Amino acid sequence: MSEKLTSIDVEISMSSPAILSNKFFITITSSVRIAFCEQLGDVIRPRMAVCMSRDDAHSLCILLAELLGTDVKKN
Repeated sequence: MSEKLTSIDVEISMSSPAILSNKFFITITSSVRIAFCEQLGDVIRPRMAVCMSRDDAHSLCILLAELLGTDVKKN
């Protein structure tokens, strides 16, 4: 990280995960990383991230689709 930490960065790192997330960032490489954030105005606060295998991410996708009553390819 080339930028200096701000007091907001420190506050975020010491805070607990958000109960509600309204912003998500997904990175797909050999694994899948999902970062859960909350956005208030222009400020995006990362709260937690999870990494999983592509197979586990696909299983999560199917599970969420079934729970939400949405169709998804089961490939």
